[in-house]
Amino acid sequence: MSQAQLFVGDGLTMAFECNVMGVHAIFTSELTSGAGDEMEQKYGLLYSIEDREHMVEKTKKEIDELLSQKNLKEIGKEKQKKLLEDKKDFNQWWVDYLEEEVK
Repeated sequence: MSQAQLFVGDGLTMAFECNVMGVHAIFTSELTSGAGDEMEQKYGLLYSIEDREHMVEKTKKEIDELLSQKNLKEIGKEKQKKLLEDKKDFNQWWVDYLEEEVK
């Protein structure tokens, strides 16, 4: 997935995995998620297509728009950098927590 230019599918977990690796994702589902909203609105890595009646046409259009960007992978990596800077390093948090609690 990390080498992909774009992910398209109805799996939100896979879409998020791609997003964390700096890969844009088109999520095709009527479902919504607060985390999905954040990926879409704050980081611009997720594109949700919720309109079942026009899903195929809208998905094709979004694919064409994204893949027409010559530097899509580089743009994704810049967005990934911002995403990772904003998030807590869970591994470091866990180590700190254990060191404090296990004294």
